[in-house]
Amino acid sequence: MRNLILYLTIAAGAANAGVITLSPAGGTIAGTPGATVGWGFRLEADPLDWISVVGIVPLGEDNPALGTFIDFISPQGGPTFGALAAGAPDWQQDFDLTQFQGFGSYTIDPGAVPGDHNSGTFLVLFESFTDNPATCGSCFDSSGTAFLPFQVNVAAPAPEPGTALLAGLALVLWGLRCVRR
Repeated sequence: MRNLILYLTIAAGAANAGVITLSPAGGTIAGTPGATVGWGFRLEADPLDWISVVGIVPLGEDNPALGTFIDFISPQGGPTFGALAAGAPDWQQDFDLTQFQGFGSYTIDPGAVPGDHNSGTFLVLFESFTDNPATCGSCFDSSGTAFLPFQVNVAAPAPEPGTALLAGLALVLWGLRCVRR
């Protein structure tokens, strides 16, 4: 699988706009049928430009019917005024479905079969600005893209605690019966 550390390059030929990585490393997540799972991220700031993430599109999926992706990062754009400030600390979020934080979520179809998977590439769209885009007026610098490979694996649901307890009790009783004979 390709390296997930990608350099976002500005179309105008400027230096790196930042480095984005998915969490977990490798971009591979797993969940049971009907579950919603997702990715966290870390985006490093550009030393000169403000960066705003404006969209994410899954491309080249090998099993798109497996589930549905929802973009969490683009509605935020960035941590300050919808952008990541030039020279700021890294912008990092773990996946949190209750707060709609992280890179995005993936809801696995309830009819999915353990062992199924879907893989592809996220197209990340961004814009860069020479100053704070909320206050600068016309400081748009350029737009660009980055590509992040991903994979979603379907796991077998874990047995409910009550089911596991009953199965364990049945094995103990069967063992006692065998010993008695």
